[in-house]
Amino acid sequence: MDLVKLMFDFTLGLTTFVFLVTGANEPADVECITPNNEKAKCQPLYTCLVLLQALITQRKEVLNFVRESHCGTWSSETQPLVCCGTKASKVVEDIPKKGESTIPPVIRKPISDKRFCGYQHTDDYFYTGNVTAIDEFPWLAVLKYKRDADLDDNLNDHFVEFGCSGSLISKRYVLTAAQCLRLRTSSAVAVRLGEYNIQHDTDCVKFSELDDCSSPVEDVGIEKKIRHPQYNRRLGLNDIALLRLNRKVAFTDYIRPICLPDSQTKFAQVGDTMTLSGFGRIGTHDKFAIIKKKILSQLISNEQCDQEFTIIDSSARRKVTDNIMCTKELEVSNDRSCEGDSGGPLMFSYRTQWHIEGVAVWSSTICDIAYPFAFTKVFNYMEWIESTVVP
Repeated sequence: MDLVKLMFDFTLGLTTFVFLVTGANEPADVECITPNNEKAKCQPLYTCLVLLQALITQRKEVLNFVRESHCGTWSSETQPLVCCGTKASKVVEDIPKKGESTIPPVIRKPISDKRFCGYQHTDDYFYTGNVTAIDEFPWLAVLKYKRDADLDDNLNDHFVEFGCSGSLISKRYVLTAAQCLRLRTSSAVAVRLGEYNIQHDTDCVKFSELDDCSSPVEDVGIEKKIRHPQYNRRLGLNDIALLRLNRKVAFTDYIRPICLPDSQTKFAQVGDTMTLSGFGRIGTHDKFAIIKKKILSQLISNEQCDQEFTIIDSSARRKVTDNIMCTKELEVSNDRSCEGDSGGPLMFSYRTQWHIEGVAVWSSTICDIAYPFAFTKVFNYMEWIESTVVP
């Protein structure tokens, strides 16, 4: 009699065949291998509940599996033996298609720890002044430059100057513009963190009749300068870079990372107010800022930005691409963006947690609210950033 036909007969009434088997002479358990290459015991079908329960469905794959599970010898037609494992159908392993990689995808740990990135003590006491608070934007970094030796008449190796800005994004990395890694006559050699007044190492301001003083600034050397591989200075394309510091920094109220954008980020929309900070010039022909700037601006569409730059210079080589975002400064802002603010963060806050959306890269040579400011759109470069940053 066919094994499957016999199975059908017995699955019509489980109670009946369990009773019939109770008194049967069952063979001694012997080891066997199931169709899934699983080690098991060869035993009567009616004592193998895994297969028995599956047979009730009468699915074709189950019937075939039970056929292949036959083992041992039959003592009679009414006592089929099966290799009783843990499955009632074949386990299909995923076989990679031709040309498909068998290497599992790399799962990277997020750079931004949302437990503390983007928070500033200023927001705890609802500071709303147009002048930057002493503990505001604690992720702002100021790049320090060393003049080329052949231009230093005194060969003074200790000569440094400040230039572009950047943003601390982790204990070891600062995000900035690629153009900032080298100025005309000097190269970036370090970053300063925790700065408020560029003339003092430790700053104090009057707050609620008391002196509020910051921790001393930290100057940290640069271990590695990493430009985006497709950076084009002439056309202003892919103007973004990372600085790997030569040591990890400790976070304080005055030194803290800003959050990087991700798929869950609440991004600014056209018309929203955004913030830029830096120590660039306070006007077209003026000196560089002494106090950390707080520049309020409004996000505009790329179409408007492109039109306005075309009016300024119709032959301009730099274009407003999808990797660029633009703002126009608000009149209520006391500070203005200008030369020296490149590399600084364009920031947006959602529920008092700040994230960086842009890196300042270019504008008109005239520092005026009539002209837009262009930023490298950080979100478009997150894959490069995440693959470049290492612990």
